[in-house]
Amino acid sequence: MSLSSHHLEAFHAVAQTLHFSRAARRLHITQPALSQRIQLLEEELRTAVFLRAKSGVKLTEAGERLLRYCQIREALEQEVMTDLKTSRGGRTGELKGILRIGGFSSVMRSVALPALAPLMRQNVGIVLHLLMREVADLPALLKSGEIDYMLLDRSLGRSDIEEMPLGTEFNVLAEAVRGQSPVDVFLDHDPEDLTTERFWQQQQPRPKKYERRYLDDIYGIIDAIALCLGRGVVPRHMIAQDPRIREVKGLKPLAIPVVLHFPKQPYYSRLHEALLRAMAQHRGLLS
Repeated sequence: MSLSSHHLEAFHAVAQTLHFSRAARRLHITQPALSQRIQLLEEELRTAVFLRAKSGVKLTEAGERLLRYCQIREALEQEVMTDLKTSRGGRTGELKGILRIGGFSSVMRSVALPALAPLMRQNVGIVLHLLMREVADLPALLKSGEIDYMLLDRSLGRSDIEEMPLGTEFNVLAEAVRGQSPVDVFLDHDPEDLTTERFWQQQQPRPKKYERRYLDDIYGIIDAIALCLGRGVVPRHMIAQDPRIREVKGLKPLAIPVVLHFPKQPYYSRLHEALLRAMAQHRGLLS
């Protein structure tokens, strides 16, 4: 049995967007036409690939497996097309394809982007998508196929996911160099952010009471620290060269691992291998 490319294309679009109308617009077809393709695919497979509910569309277990197949197929197709163009006089060895990477804000601009910049400059055909999200939201994005790689603060320990440790973020208490920062006000991303709480859990003595303020991302927190709006627990590597901020000495850093995750596959493209090399060569950015 061979699957229709039109049906697979329709499935892949819905799997990436988890939304039928958005997927239809992406494919430039009507939503009824898209729904018919998905129905024919499910009839051919004799199983459902999506769960449809009022809250939205979700992949079934069969859908997750089919998504992995589509991702492998897409990578293979891109690699073959690049090879054929090279044989007709294209740039030898140039890599092409899409890299969709999701991670938390403290590692995306300060680690992932510098690590990938040389690869991007050498291979102008690579399309890079970086998504900064809260840690709790990232695994669902990898599962749905909205991202192909994920930078997380822990190991998932799943048999279907490959992992590559990239190093450790050492989070320290920081305050403004100039001016008077409130010693009992601490800055976090949002009310669910436990970084400050985890930092103080390992200190002796720890504050009996403190107030919190919220700045949404790590760069907002760093700017707010510099403006004396409070103190914050931030990665040491992000403030090492910032003249506005200093580390409060005498406290134990909060060590947070940084782990690259990606779906386990029977085949990995040259672009994938190049990405892993680029990330491995820049592990020192976390120190």
